[in-house]
Order: sequence, then structure tokens, then C-alpha cells
Amino acid sequence: MQTWRGTEVVREMIDGSHGQQYLDLPMYIEKIRRTNPGTEVRIHTDEGRFKQLFIAYQPCIMGFINGCRPLIGIDGIFLKGKYQGILLCAITVDANNELFPLAFAVVEKENYQNWYWFLSILSELLNGYPNLSALTIISDRQKSLSEAIEKYFPTCLPSFCMRYMGENFKGFIKSGIPCAHAIAAINHMHMNPTVYCLQYFTVAYFRRAFETPFAPVPDDIEWTGIYNWTVLQPRTTRLLGRPKKQRRISEAKHLITRPLKCKQCDFEVQTMRRKWS
Repeated sequence: MQTWRGTEVVREMIDGSHGQQYLDLPMYIEKIRRTNPGTEVRIHTDEGRFKQLFIAYQPCIMGFINGCRPLIGIDGIFLKGKYQGILLCAITVDANNELFPLAFAVVEKENYQNWYWFLSILSELLNGYPNLSALTIISDRQKSLSEAIEKYFPTCLPSFCMRYMGENFKGFIKSGIPCAHAIAAINHMHMNPTVYCLQYFTVAYFRRAFETPFAPVPDDIEWTGIYNWTVLQPRTTRLLGRPKKQRRISEAKHLITRPLKCKQCDFEVQTMRRKWS
């Protein structure tokens, strides 16, 4: 217990206290709005205590509109800091199939009020998006999230992730590019395979996604005090003592792998079979 408390003290000396970081939020909001004009930032407090924070940087907004596919993944994840909370995020993919952040928010709980609030702001930002009717939104089957998507993005095509959104993305990002067999057939016909690829996979779209510069936020910028108010830490706190680790046992732990070779081409493949006890 003493070792864990000592670790917490050293970590606070290096990174600063959590409470002070909440106090610095108004200054940080002013800095990013001045250095990156067009950035959407909204913060809500309750009796001076932190409730919600939404940030969508201008380069991310323009990068999605100008150079990314009409595909957005929405999910929430627990924060493990002293005051916990939930990180809500909206991400997409660029022409190189890499994740491209669009917007994120920090809230106290993952409930329908916070999802409605998050998606309402996101819909405002994408109000003039030309491909809004072709937009696909990937999410889990949470009822409150599905209802919020249907309300603020009624024309989008909903898609559900059955396990992890990252795994689902791998299947979606490949659509729009001919498979290896199709490319072989196209080459055999002496045709250009790139003609059959969507425009979102071109180098031009990749450059358009990153053409808006991202200005760094300096530490010594003059603070005008426009957003001069006090933001205190939320009421939610971690329990005292060292947190317990609740590890999820992987399904692959009970599987045995052994190499096998194809009888026709002698190609070695990996197979899995369940270990029976």
C-alpha cells in the first residue's frame, strides 16, 4: 500500500495534480481557439464542477470533409484517472486505411443524455457535409446510442459492431478496392485497376485530408482572460487503495496452435483447435 501511494505521489510530481489540470481547462480552451481557429470546443459545468467537454479540431473537421470516406465509428471507453469518466470519440479512416480522429468528448457517464449531447454537436459540424446522405456510422448496439444516431443522422446508414469497433473497421475499410483476384483479371484485360477504385483511396484525397495545418499550442501564449472561470474537478473519485485488476481471460488461451501444410502447394498455415480438459 505504501509503495502504491509513493508511486501516486511521484506521478503527481511529474505530471501535475488532476485538480490543477481541471483548473487549467479555461486557459487551454482559449489557446486552442486562438491557435486553431474554427475548432469547436464546448464545456459544461455544474456549480463550477466539470461535467462535459467536447473538442473537434478544425484540421480534423476539414480533413474528414475534404479527404476521408463517409464513414464514422463512434464508441466510448472508460478513463482510468483519479476522477474516472468516459471518453466518447468519433473516428474515421483516411485514404491509407489509417485511423483519423474527428471529435472526442470527456463526460462523467456513458448514458443517453451524454450521447445525445455529443451527437447533436457532431451533427451541427457536419450540417454542410456533401456526402451526408451516404454517411455510414459504426457503433455498438447500445439502445441510447442507436436512438441518438437515428435522431441526429436520420439519413445515414447504421452499422453495428458485434465485438470491437477496431475489428469491424478492418472489414469496412477494404470495401471500395478490388480484391487480388479482380486485379489479376483487370490486368489480364490490359486495363488500369485504379479506375475501379473509389476516389477516397487516391493520393489526392490523402493529401486533402492533411492539407489543413495543425498549429501547436504554445505554453507562453498571452492569456486574455476571455474564458476566465473556475473549473473544479468532478465529484466522482476513485476508491482509496490500489485498484484491483480484473483481467478478461482470452478465448485463445484455451486453444492450441500447430502448423499445417497444404498438400497441393506445401503452403504452411496456422490452425487452432480447442483444448479439451
